[in-house]
Amino acid sequence: MSGRVVIAGGSGFIGRALSDALIEAGFTTAILSRRGAGALQWDGATPGVWVTQLNGAVGVINLTGEPIATKWTHQKQQEIINSRVNSTNAIGNAILAVEKPPKVWINGSAVGFYGDRGDEILTEDSAPGAMDNFLVSTCVAWEEAQSKFETPNTRQCCLRTGVVLGKDGGAFPELKKLANLFLGGKAGSGNQYMPWIHLEDIVGLFLFALKNELTGPINGTAPEPVTNEKFMSTLRESVGKKFGLNAPVFSMRLASALGATDPDVILCSQRAIPKKAMDAGYEFRFPTLAAAIEDLR
Repeated sequence: MSGRVVIAGGSGFIGRALSDALIEAGFTTAILSRRGAGALQWDGATPGVWVTQLNGAVGVINLTGEPIATKWTHQKQQEIINSRVNSTNAIGNAILAVEKPPKVWINGSAVGFYGDRGDEILTEDSAPGAMDNFLVSTCVAWEEAQSKFETPNTRQCCLRTGVVLGKDGGAFPELKKLANLFLGGKAGSGNQYMPWIHLEDIVGLFLFALKNELTGPINGTAPEPVTNEKFMSTLRESVGKKFGLNAPVFSMRLASALGATDPDVILCSQRAIPKKAMDAGYEFRFPTLAAAIEDLR
């Protein structure tokens, strides 16, 4: 399989790795980005010269979205939602406008779709969480923005991404730094599940979804989610630190009031497993947390 793949929001942490992997696999890529050398300019909301890149493309992958690891002011919440919904609408309208639409449209989503679910095992068939949860309402709006488009010649799917672990971006470098400073204890009770995934596997899942006839949501998580306490203890062990100060809920909320990441990003529990990908035959390069951290450290 070869041809052109358009990556919207492709200059970020996942997008750069995905573009490299696609090129290595024999595809060509067209990157849509507000910034980045060699990228096609796009604002994430309106048509532009980039629309022609979808004509005759093998696929389009939309990774666009404002970061959620921040203080959620009302303005920031609107930016987070709008960046996801508006970019999805732009891609959908572009697909309808071209003569030869791409064969597949893979959109972003996140495990925040499930809300705070304790130790319940979550598959792609699980219902969304409570809509009064900001992450739930954002992910539901994000997915509905894609599914409302009728694209009979373009297969649709979305990846509900978990915590992506990589050396050069995402959460891992900061968590490793905390562990090295003896600050890598549990957050809150530590019982909340962290649906993590190695960068190579989230990239692998995008390629797998591109090449295989998968539709609808796909959990972009490793097969063995772990609790926050287990995650941090495994990380501390990897860097040779036996002790790490815990982060009580009250201290996290105080830090958020002063501008740090909203605690819900860390305290909500999603024991999500990638059932659809595993059933379709995807083989994880890093199925266990220990193997992933060993590779990254």
